[in-house]
Amino acid sequence: MSIKKVLITGGRAYSTIELARLFERYGIEVHIAESLEHCMIKKSKAVSGYHLVASPKTHLALYIEQLITILEKEGIELLIPTCEEIFFIAKEKERFPLSCKVLTDSFDTLLALHNKYTFIQKAREFGLNVPQTFLIESQEQWNDQLNKLGNESYIAKPVFSRFSSKLLFFPDNKGTSVSVSEKYPWVIQKLIEGKQYCTYSFVQQGNILAHCTYPSIYKVGMGATTVFQYEQVKSIETWVSAFVKKLNFSGQIAFDFIQTKDGKVYPIECNPRLTSGIHLFRGTDIVECFLGRRQELVFPIKNRTMIIYPTWVLSVISFMKIAGVREYFRMLVTSKDVLFDIRDIGPFFYQFRFLLELNKIRRKRGISLVDATTFDISWDGDNG
Repeated sequence: MSIKKVLITGGRAYSTIELARLFERYGIEVHIAESLEHCMIKKSKAVSGYHLVASPKTHLALYIEQLITILEKEGIELLIPTCEEIFFIAKEKERFPLSCKVLTDSFDTLLALHNKYTFIQKAREFGLNVPQTFLIESQEQWNDQLNKLGNESYIAKPVFSRFSSKLLFFPDNKGTSVSVSEKYPWVIQKLIEGKQYCTYSFVQQGNILAHCTYPSIYKVGMGATTVFQYEQVKSIETWVSAFVKKLNFSGQIAFDFIQTKDGKVYPIECNPRLTSGIHLFRGTDIVECFLGRRQELVFPIKNRTMIIYPTWVLSVISFMKIAGVREYFRMLVTSKDVLFDIRDIGPFFYQFRFLLELNKIRRKRGISLVDATTFDISWDGDNG
């Protein structure tokens, strides 16, 4: 595919800035469509146009109309969703002009992967290793299942959730009350002890064209990883390869895994979209994969990158407990910040304005700062 212009949605993420810079340095004009006004990427030299659009969660029809207008007005040839707006775009994929390729798999496929129960069921159907997982769709089922578990170690989370923000551990949280129903189902899952890993892959018709695995040690709470360093884990690569091939998946896809002491790997959840793993492809020709011009595997870089601010500054005490004081400062000194780039300094300083916008949303809606990052684009089912 020979293209000159790309439209990327979900410009609020650090990973989206990385992707935009990769495309711009490949000589492709980058446009961003966002429903938040003050995203960091707005000040990036990699961006030729920043288009403020409606929230897909509350004004889907208007959102799609605005995207189509941008595509036609700017002559965009490739549309890449990066965050959870991908579900809304995939649902309306047939409405987009044929002159523009929309980089998503089908809505049904994406939804089956995003759903924490159907994802596990799909992997089990493929004969892959998975943790024991129960679907809970009523308060009665919730109570019955917890009684059956006794003092066994399990976790629970909503079927549609992110950042592990509502994660519960059992039996520690056995007396916790949750809202569960057919419209707001949860899963209860066997707790697997071991080392946590994340992956990111670019896949075309079931064939992996780019892949990285990185340990998930330093995180915001129980959620997003903040340090990215490639580590080859053959068992995880084998699992991912088998899954995407059996699914015949196309697009970007990421998984969270637990590796036990005996080397077995268990998938925890799937994100069928761009994730922070893209930071490990800085300086590579992964853009060729997006353009459909590469068939050989693209390998990640081995340098360590990290989100230094705000996570490593604001989480200094908790991260020092994990790493130790000496290792904490050694990592700060020897790691590359995912945002700071002397050739494109604007986003680094504008992140403080972005944090102010998120804090305003947090206070107005009475939600956490993490939830404020996705309140207007999160997919929580048809009722979400």
